[in-house]
Amino acid sequence: MIRAKIRELALRGEPYRFRLLTESSPEAILFEAVGRVLYANPKTAALLGKRREDLIGREFINFIPPEYREEVSQRIRQQSATGPSAAPMELEWVRGDGSRVSVEFTAIATRYADADAHFVFVHDVTERKRAETLSEQLRVSFENGAVAPQ
Repeated sequence: MIRAKIRELALRGEPYRFRLLTESSPEAILFEAVGRVLYANPKTAALLGKRREDLIGREFINFIPPEYREEVSQRIRQQSATGPSAAPMELEWVRGDGSRVSVEFTAIATRYADADAHFVFVHDVTERKRAETLSEQLRVSFENGAVAPQ
């Protein structure tokens, strides 16, 4: 019985391993082609505060606040011309309720059905950004004498 299960898993091959990996990932992962989301893992849905079904088919750019859209579009065009991977980029995503979440994303360019496509890996950096802001506030307060050293 165990051997049969192992054989079944082995026969499922790459698509099964891909789904197993992405579905259980602690990071948000999505796949977009021609500007539309074709796949989003559970973490992506949680990060955006939406149901996965509501993400599929939506324009990827809609999750990005207007002030970041031109920069993201430029990076996508540049990445298509220069190679499959680009340096991570920090920005914000717009959640389903309109609030924003600080993220760092890395996109890997590929082709899908003769169209430009990207695997997008998204890391929530909200807590790190809060810590950086608090650290800067404490530094400024200390320099201004508002906080006495202990």
